[in-house]
Amino acid sequence: IDGYWWGVAIELVTLVFAFVGVAIVADQHLVVALETLCVRWDVREDVAGASFMAFGSAAPEIVINAISTLKSVISSVDHEHGVIKQSEGGDDAALGVGAIIGSGMIAFTVIPGLCGIFAGGEEPLELKRRPLARDVITYGCSLAWLSFVFSDGVIETQESLVMLLGYGQRFMHLAYRAIPAHAHCTFDTRWHLAHC
Repeated sequence: IDGYWWGVAIELVTLVFAFVGVAIVADQHLVVALETLCVRWDVREDVAGASFMAFGSAAPEIVINAISTLKSVISSVDHEHGVIKQSEGGDDAALGVGAIIGSGMIAFTVIPGLCGIFAGGEEPLELKRRPLARDVITYGCSLAWLSFVFSDGVIETQESLVMLLGYGQRFMHLAYRAIPAHAHCTFDTRWHLAHC
C-alpha cells in the first residue's frame, strides 16, 4: 500500500480522521474529567495539567513505546537456545527513542504555538512564572539525564529506575504543592500567630 499514491492518500486520510477523533474525545471527555478532578480534589489547574493531563495525553505514546520495546526484546531472544542474541536492526528501539524526542519537540514548540494562535481574542495568553519555571527546569533536567543515559547507547535498569523515581518525585512535589498552605497550619489564638 505504501508504494502507491492511493495508499499514501488512504494513510493521510486515516491520520486526519484519527486526529479529529482524538480532538473530539479529548474535548468532550478528557477535559471534562480533568475539570471534575480539579473541583472534587481541590487541585490547582496548573498541577492537574502538569500531571493528569500530561499523563493522559502521553498514554498513546507510552503504549507505543512499551509495545516497540517488548517487540524488540522478544525478537532478540533465541527461543531455541534460550539466550538473548544481539539485535540486528534496532528499528523498534529507534522508533521508541524517536517518539520520545519527537513528542517533546511537539509539546514544547507546536502545542504552545497553536494554543497562542487559536486562543484568539484581544488579550494574549498569560503565563504564570513559577509553574512555567518549574516545568522548564524539570524538563531541562530530564533531557540532561536522558542525554547522559543515551550517551553510551545502552539503557541500564538503574538508569530507568532513576527516571521513574524522578517522575515520582515530581508528581509528589506537585501533589504536595497542591495542598493549600493553610491546610497544615494551626492558629494560636492567644498570641495571634500561625504555626506552619
